[in-house]
Amino acid sequence: MQNYEKTGALIAEARREKNMTQKQLAALLHLSDTTVSKWERGKGFPDVSLVLPLCEALSLTAAELFTGERQQQPDADALIANVLQESQAQKRQLQRRQLAALLVFLALVLLIALPLLFLRAETPPSLVGTYQYLPEENSLPFLFLSLAVDHPDETGSGAYFLYADSRLVEEGTYITNGDGTFTLFGAYSDGTPRLFLLEPDSQGSVRLLLSGYADHPFLLQKLADIPHYIGTTYGDEEAYRTKLLPPLS
Repeated sequence: MQNYEKTGALIAEARREKNMTQKQLAALLHLSDTTVSKWERGKGFPDVSLVLPLCEALSLTAAELFTGERQQQPDADALIANVLQESQAQKRQLQRRQLAALLVFLALVLLIALPLLFLRAETPPSLVGTYQYLPEENSLPFLFLSLAVDHPDETGSGAYFLYADSRLVEEGTYITNGDGTFTLFGAYSDGTPRLFLLEPDSQGSVRLLLSGYADHPFLLQKLADIPHYIGTTYGDEEAYRTKLLPPLS
């Protein structure tokens, strides 16, 4: 390892012989005066690329700079050995700085990436399944409602089938909304389009509001994760549907 203190002392001595300040020497080499001060205090060694300009500015030989001593006749072999040794030392120092920078970069990447690796996107809401209305206090116990909902397509749309007392009273389509609710598109008995919302709760049940029963939302409890189609037809289906979903006119 190069004796930085001896070289620093020689640089300071040669600089003073030239009647130069650290700032003036730094200006000749296009450096900061703090760098020159660091050399002279033995806290570092000039980069190999600065050896010749520094020697020229201070009237020193490269051998003298590397050995930190004035010499009458420079030893070429010793000079080469010192140059190689210092070059390798500076190369190792550069590699250490690069490695430290790489480690800092990797640490930042991990800091950002790890939360993303363990973060799981919330499962999108799903309406698929079979639902049944269980009458509550002050509800309509005579009405037996059930809902069967098909799987949605890639756009989040699907089909639904609404039954009352085991009769199919409405079939239509639904879409998945961004807030976790679902909009159902059906029709009154006269064919007039209508739509309403289903609002799921954390237990898988949904609240449904049917026309004709605006003051009473129906709570449909989920019975199965697959749709169950009743498909029973009996009696006057059209009259029953008109009674449940009266025309707007």
